[in-house]
Amino acid sequence: MRQPGRKRVANPLYRKSRLSSDTIIILALLKKQPQDKNELLKSTRISRAMFYRTIGLLEDCRILRKTEDGYALCGYSDSEKDVINAIGLWKEVAFRYPAPAEIANETGLSLETAEALARKTHETTGWFVPNQAMTERLYLDSRRALGGL
Repeated sequence: MRQPGRKRVANPLYRKSRLSSDTIIILALLKKQPQDKNELLKSTRISRAMFYRTIGLLEDCRILRKTEDGYALCGYSDSEKDVINAIGLWKEVAFRYPAPAEIANETGLSLETAEALARKTHETTGWFVPNQAMTERLYLDSRRALGGL
């Protein structure tokens, strides 16, 4: 007979032997992001039906999102693509290549990281570090174009 005052717990947490399917998917994405559907299915080792059910649920809850390269967690951003987009934006708006500090401000990365990624993507973007003389000349030309402000 049970002692009075004690309640039996049906499924205590410490007795659980497996992680839930959504936790398994999130852990797999924490190891590598983004992953395409087949790669993610292989790395999670859960059934295909459970995988598709859980992926839909995680997308509805905005925990996962589908990117061009596959599935990623909601906070994931591809820094290289962000730097390429920032350089392209500066070329369109200012008609010049941005300085590393401007790239860092645009992307939210540190100055060193932004400059390293800009140098890495220079073949795609054509970016180069503008020197002081070029910057001063562009500044003076822009002042003259605006009417000597």
